Amino acid sequence: MSMNFRVNRDALLQAIAQVIGGVEKRQTMQILGNVYLSLEQGVLTLITTDLEIQLRTELAVEMGAAGATTVNAKKLADIVKMAPDGASLALHERESWLEIDAGRGKFRLATLPADGFPRMNAEGAAGSAFEIPQNALYRLIEKTQFSMAQQDVRYFLNGLLFDQQSDALVTVATDGHRLACARLHGVSAAQPRQVIVPRKMVMEMQKTLLRDSAEPVQLTLRDQQIELVCGDHQLISKLIDGRYPDYQRVIPKNNPMRALLNKADLRGVLQRASILSNERLSGAEFKLSPQELIIDARNAESESSSESMPMAFVGDPMNITFNISYLLQILAVIDTDQVQFELDGAESSALIRPEDDPDALVSSLFVLMPMKM
Repeated sequence: MSMNFRVNRDALLQAIAQVIGGVEKRQTMQILGNVYLSLEQGVLTLITTDLEIQLRTELAVEMGAAGATTVNAKKLADIVKMAPDGASLALHERESWLEIDAGRGKFRLATLPADGFPRMNAEGAAGSAFEIPQNALYRLIEKTQFSMAQQDVRYFLNGLLFDQQSDALVTVATDGHRLACARLHGVSAAQPRQVIVPRKMVMEMQKTLLRDSAEPVQLTLRDQQIELVCGDHQLISKLIDGRYPDYQRVIPKNNPMRALLNKADLRGVLQRASILSNERLSGAEFKLSPQELIIDARNAESESSSESMPMAFVGDPMNITFNISYLLQILAVIDTDQVQFELDGAESSALIRPEDDPDALVSSLFVLMPMKM
């Protein structure tokens, strides 16, 4: 008897959304555009993979008969999405077709055999497995992922470093112009290790995790893989093979000048400055003095803006130029009302961090290189 079952439209749509990101976009193999469906004991398992990452989830259904098949993931997602909210869908596999009964609408999709679907398994040694609150892992990713490089020839910069230390889990991203580092204390590990997680896996992890849930998830770091288990969802990805730069050497340790600014005011000034900044370089000149910060921006048409804001500054007056877009991305993940800049001259990297927050779930800091205009 071929596989058939009935399922709530909303539950199936949510399950498909959890795995659709794993579908192969370039279609090097037709079956990689499909979602694997397997039904056993009233539980439907959905799996997608592009051979680098695999996404898996489960949901309970009203079972008719067990079985397994694969069907085009995008077409199935579109059909389910267009069905009425809350509808009960009946799916029935017949020979090489999957029939979907959505009440007034009936659809038939071509299938490929389930035994031809390439599945990734947890490989190698057990690795370092530990539980971590999902809101903490979400914040570790959120506060660093935007600094990953994109299509850099230094391929190891195109991912996110997970640095599992003896008493903390640290995430780091850099594109050579900026660096973001976040730390969660209290995550113990018998064997410290570093792994570089590809961008696609990082984005899927962030999509799966709940920002405001303290429920634990299981994270496993292996020599060749990373695995995340979050409730009914499992994500497995290969790692980027390479040695990540020593990020500790990049973080300034003794910058003597300090500037304390209101985050909301600074963000507003930068957003207005971006209107008239050079579109390609998006730079703004910071003129720092003991009581005031002036931010100047200009573009190739000689249009300009200049705006001042109060600040607390310790150090000699100086001018330094920063990329506006990079600064706005940093401010977007800082949770405190005040942000601190630590400086050491116009040609040295600035250390940017939130004002001390003893209640912060995850601590963070950011390094930003100045621009030459």
